[in-house]
Amino acid sequence: MLEPISVINAISVDREIYTDGHSPLLTIGEDYEKYVVKNSKGRIPAFDLINEFLANGLLQCLNIPTPECAILKIDRSLVMGYSNNHQARFYNYSSFGSRVISKNWI
Repeated sequence: MLEPISVINAISVDREIYTDGHSPLLTIGEDYEKYVVKNSKGRIPAFDLINEFLANGLLQCLNIPTPECAILKIDRSLVMGYSNNHQARFYNYSSFGSRVISKNWI
């Protein structure tokens, strides 16, 4: 059975994780957990984020271990000064967050 998706407010952004794709942000949520966060780059509908949530749900249904995901709300002021992958307008909408499961990973 699928668990409801939590909605978490980000309280800080630690850093950008540079990749060839989304270059997600490492954030800390109001629950004091770390999340790797992808935004929709302002696209509506946000098919890439929808796919992330669907894939996470499918893995849960198949009993394949996967990090908990959440809808992350990030205040635009927290993303100032990051690359063009994180324009403030992209954060007018919610983002996909995957909880960091290993304290040693980052």
